Amino acid sequence: MDSVDSLIKFSVDQFFKHHRFSETRDEKNFYRGDVVISCRKKQLTIEWVGDSCGGAIFSHRVNPILNLISQVMDREGVDLDCRIILGPHDSINKGDPVEREVSKVGFCCPLNSPHFAIPDPHYLSYVANPVPDTVKWEDKRDQVVFRGTDGSMDRINFSFLSYPNSFIDSKISRFLSHDKESLLSQGIDINHIRGDWLTHHDQLEFKYILDLYGHSIGWDRPCWGLPSNSIVILGLPKTQRSFTWYYPYIKENKI
Repeated sequence: MDSVDSLIKFSVDQFFKHHRFSETRDEKNFYRGDVVISCRKKQLTIEWVGDSCGGAIFSHRVNPILNLISQVMDREGVDLDCRIILGPHDSINKGDPVEREVSKVGFCCPLNSPHFAIPDPHYLSYVANPVPDTVKWEDKRDQVVFRGTDGSMDRINFSFLSYPNSFIDSKISRFLSHDKESLLSQGIDINHIRGDWLTHHDQLEFKYILDLYGHSIGWDRPCWGLPSNSIVILGLPKTQRSFTWYYPYIKENKI
């Protein structure tokens, strides 16, 4: 936990050191994917909530971020005087016009963008409260497992090319962007890559848990997988398009 805490501290220090937030005051610059938070005299006020940021997005991502900022200000004695534009979706630019140039805070940011990535406390809760893994390494299935949405062609292609393979169990458990016809036009049989959804406990029965990039890289698999008795394998995409909050830490510490 000490290493996890130092990792979070590094990210927070980077955030406050570089002041990577926008002071935009014109409401015309706020879009449907934004949540605008005002920080004044150690008080947080929500000034704007885009119409695509309600429901589960707000409860699972926006509220925890508000709590995280409050805890950091209290613990570090920081008195912010700024406005933060939060992009709480997997894609930080969701709802933005193509030409928009503004610095946002989010969980997964495009490479070479003006945005700043911070940890999602909802997902990091898995580190503080690990998913119980009662299966010893030697008792786990000697296989690689992957389950996830069809968030990228990397996931689809890997699942298709690894079929059939007794060592690799890689399947798409939910189709959001592709259907049977669109995949068939690319020579991919959906029946070869479709699989049942697996719980965390189901996946922890395997020795190796594969982490493949989807729409973003701000998800929770490393957070619950790394503290377990299994090994998490990161499958790098052919072209890296995004970065998340711990990338500067990895670079600075030459990991």
